[in-house]
Order: sequence, then structure tokens, then C-alpha cells
Amino acid sequence: MKCVLVNLRGGVRSTGTLGCANVFEPLGVLYLAAYLEKKTGITASVIHQLHETYDEILSLILKENPDLLCFSVLTPTVDISLQMAGEVKRRRPSTLVAFGGDHPSGDPKLIESPWIDFLTVGEGEEALVGIVEAVRGQCDFKTIPSTYYKADGTTHFNFERKIVDVRTLPRPKRQAAFLRDTRVGGLMNPFMTEQKSVAVVAATRGCPFSCLFCNNELMWQSKVRRRSPSDVADEIAELVESFGTNTLFFADLTFNASKRYTIDLCQEMVRRALPVHWYAMCNIGIIDEEICSCMAEAKCGKIGFGVESFIPETMERGKGNIAKNFQFTNEKLAIVNASGIFTKAYLIIGFPWETQAMYDDLAGALKTINAHEVRIGFYVPFPGTVGYERDHALIEEWDLTKWSSLEMPVVRNAELSRDAIMRNQRHLYDCFYHSESWRPRIRSMAERFPHLEEAVTAFLEHG
Repeated sequence: MKCVLVNLRGGVRSTGTLGCANVFEPLGVLYLAAYLEKKTGITASVIHQLHETYDEILSLILKENPDLLCFSVLTPTVDISLQMAGEVKRRRPSTLVAFGGDHPSGDPKLIESPWIDFLTVGEGEEALVGIVEAVRGQCDFKTIPSTYYKADGTTHFNFERKIVDVRTLPRPKRQAAFLRDTRVGGLMNPFMTEQKSVAVVAATRGCPFSCLFCNNELMWQSKVRRRSPSDVADEIAELVESFGTNTLFFADLTFNASKRYTIDLCQEMVRRALPVHWYAMCNIGIIDEEICSCMAEAKCGKIGFGVESFIPETMERGKGNIAKNFQFTNEKLAIVNASGIFTKAYLIIGFPWETQAMYDDLAGALKTINAHEVRIGFYVPFPGTVGYERDHALIEEWDLTKWSSLEMPVVRNAELSRDAIMRNQRHLYDCFYHSESWRPRIRSMAERFPHLEEAVTAFLEHG
């Protein structure tokens, strides 16, 4: 039996230093391929769209001629994934098709498509193993965990969830070709022109926080599962040896969810003297000088923070008790900067209650925020999130290819038009990157930490 896992490109991707400039390997499907081969003995290959057209991807699938074709689906790629599954089914009707990932987990009615045989909810390792074993006749279809399937003209679902033990996961089935064009964009040490084989590593799965626009609990659940620091360090050392990796991104939803674990992992990386710089996403409410010191010593080059907003109503309704005001956030950012780590603030606009006056106040804050970069996306209530349940009726853009969070607002605003919100996004970027304090703040990092000079100079030249 042969399985092919497909990861399609979707949404807006910028190749500049500002905005969405990161390009990463498809860690999720690489884990699935490795897990399937380990548990079932089948051949599992990965097709990851880099520069190929959709027709070229379709040709690759048909050439592989899989018995089981699996699509990892995000909201912007659901339509093209369905189209491609249909093309394969029309030409090879015996091919079984499975959909999984973020969008199918939140929108399981996709199983009604005639092109889909299986739909998995949440993380997919155990579900895919169950599908393979059921197709082989080694178990009953009704025992496949967290999976919708069709039988006798009826759709069935097994509500049982099997959560994989991350401590026993095999290494992802990586390919040098997938690492060739990867990068951490923007202000990063080393700068993206000097990065080599940028890999993605997940030390944990899950997140203890609940944001209305995140589907973490549906995909990974709120309990954080952790690999041992030594195992994570082993993987990084293997990446250096096998691919020459000198930069990586930690895919953990909240890298610093546990202070003790964060420090232990960083200390293990320091003890092993791993020659790799890295980028991670952290919760700004629980960052402190001790964590920053350990992360800097372990060669952390940049930390991203989902601060989301400084609009009081948005912070309360969007982030709840983990939202922090501007002064608190600015003080925390200063602590990180003082450790020699670049900072990036992720913000969201386009909530239905926001007004022009709110954006004017936000523009003032962005002129003095202590971050080195910002990403300003639009609110998208993805299926499976609390936001979708609450704001479903306000959605006015149903072309899912535009649900990247960078292309346009998709929710109706009571006061502002879509164009007005997009103009505000551009203005907010201008207020930050053209402020009197931004360039001196960048330059000061190189002055205080001479090893950052090359990265700072390259970033300012390319920006």
C-alpha cells in the first residue's frame, strides 16, 4: 500500500523583509509520513508545493499513483484541495482520499464532498494509522479514532481521540529539497541571505491559553505535551550534521508556556554548544529576564509575541485575561531587547466592533512600541474557533482563498468599510516603520550587541 501526503501553498506570501516573509518546511505532514511508515510499514511520501503550479502538483500525484491520498488543509487551500482531489478521483476512481488539518477539523461537513472518503479531526498520526489498518482489513472502520468515514451510503464518526505521546514520535521525514528555500524573514540573526537549511522543530504540542481566534484546543488540546530537552537537542544536532542547518523555527504555540521547561531546554542547547540560531513564539505576559537570558545564551535570534491589540475592548473580548496593556507590553519588550534578542509584535485588526478612533489611538501606540518588527493581520474567524461561533453571521467574504489574514478583512464592521480597514492597516504599518524611533531602535541593537551588526545592516539595506 502506498500513501502520498500533500501540502499545498495558499494565501498571501511576501518575499520582502516586512510582512509574512517566513518560509518553512511542512512539519505536520513530515511527522505523519514518518509515523505511518514506523507504525504500518507502508511507503509514505510527501509532496510539498514550493514553486510548482497546481497542474504540476497534480502530475506528481498521478505519477506516484497512491492507494491513499492525504491532504493537509488550511482554510485558504480547501477549495484547491477539493478540486485536486476531484481531478485524481475522476482519473483514478480507486484512490482513497483523506482530508485533515486545521480547516477540516473545524469544518467536518466537508466529508459530504464526493471526493473525500475520510476526514480526520485534530492531530492525525493515530487517525491515519487507523485508516491504513482498516483499509487493509486489520481493524474495523468504526475503530478509527477522530475520523469521519463513509459506509453503506452513510457518514460515520468515531468520537474517541487518541493523543500521540510526543516523546515517542519518530523524526520527521525531512527532505533536503524542502529545506533549500526555507528562511526566517525580517530582522533575524543570521539574516535570511546567510541562513542555511532552515528547519522547523516542535519541542511541545498544545497551549494552555484560549484565544477566540485560535483552534488549538480542537487541534492539539490545551494540555501541553513536552519532549525531553535532550531529545530536542539531539534532533537539532542531527539537522546540523545532515543538512547543515544554522537556523530554525520552534513551532511551539507558546515556547515559554513552562518557565522550568524553557530554561531546561535552553541550558541543554548551551551545554551541547549547538551552532544554530532560532526563532520562537512566546507569551509576553510570562516572559522575564531569567528566561530571556537563557534564550539569548542558547542563541535565540528573535521572539515573536502575539500581543494582538492595544485597543481595550479588543483585548478584553479577544484575549481575555491574558491580554496586556500597552505599558506592560512595552516594558516586557524592553526586557527582551536588553538581552540581545530581536522582537516582533503580531497584531490583529478588523474586529466587528472597532472604530476609526480606536485605530487612531493604536497608530499612536505603534509610533513608540519597543518592538523591532510588527505584523498587522486581519481578524479571521476560522472554523472551529470561538470567534467563528460568535461572528459567523458577520462574515461577508466567503472566498476562502482570501482567508489568509493578510489579504483582506472578512468580517463586517459596524462603522468601517473593508477598504477603510485596509487603509488603516497600511497607515498603521507606516506609523511603525516610519516613526522617528524605529531606525534608531534597530541600530541600537547593533551598537549594544556587536555580533548583530551584520544582521541589522542587511535588514536595513533590504527593507
